[in-house]
Amino acid sequence: MDKIFNYQASFFGEFSSLKSDEENIQRFLKTLEGFMFMPVPMTSIDIRTNKLIVDNRMQFISPDKKYSITILPERIDFTYNLNNSDSIEEDFFKIQKEMLNYISLLNSILSDKRGNRLANSTVFSLREFSNRQELNEFIKKFSNKNRFYEDRDDIIEWQVRYNSKQEIIFNNKVENSNCIINLTIPNNPPMNNTVLMTLDINTEPRLNTSRFILTDLLGYIQKATSMFIELVKKAENE
Repeated sequence: MDKIFNYQASFFGEFSSLKSDEENIQRFLKTLEGFMFMPVPMTSIDIRTNKLIVDNRMQFISPDKKYSITILPERIDFTYNLNNSDSIEEDFFKIQKEMLNYISLLNSILSDKRGNRLANSTVFSLREFSNRQELNEFIKKFSNKNRFYEDRDDIIEWQVRYNSKQEIIFNNKVENSNCIINLTIPNNPPMNNTVLMTLDINTEPRLNTSRFILTDLLGYIQKATSMFIELVKKAENE
C-alpha cells in the first residue's frame, strides 16, 4: 500500500443510551487518558435552513487530529484520517495497531453493548503513474472491453467496483462477509495520475441479530487483515 488516506473500523448496534453527558464523557476520557483524546462537539448542517446543528453525541479526537472515536445511535466508529499537512507515506500496520489499542481499551466500558454488524475499510493510493498514458493502460485492464472504451486516449472519469463473499472465522464465529474493492481516479488535480483503492470488508447486512461484543470487532479486524493484503497484491499485480 502507498499513502493511506483513511482507515475505519465500525461496530454496529443500538447505542442511543450513550449520550454526550458529563458522566459518559469523563468515563471515556479516563479510559483513553494515555492517548490525550479531546471531546469535540458533533455538528451537522440542516439542509432545510442551512444552519449548523450541534448534535448531542460523543466524539473524541486525538491531539494530532488523525484519530477519532465517534459514538452514533446506530454505530461506533474508530477512524484514522490523513491530515492535509502530512506528506510522508503511512504504515498500514501501525495505523491498525493504534485502532486495535483504542478498541481494546474501550471494551472495559462497552463490554455490555451488543452489536449486529462489524466492518473495517481503508482508502489508499494503489499506484501513482508517471504519465496519463500509463494510467489509461492500467484503467483499460479493469474496464469494459467495449470498443468504445478501448479506443479512448484519455478516460477522465472512471470507477469500478467488485464484491466477493468470503467466510471470516474469528472468536469461534464464522461470518459470511462482503469483500468490496473500489478503484477510482480522484477528482484532485495534484493526483491526476493516481489510482485510489478502497477496501471494505463487512459482515452481511441481512444477518442482523445482536450477536457481537466489542472484542469481536478486534478478532474480525485481525482475521480480515490477511484478506486486505491478498486483495491489494492482486490489484497491484494487474
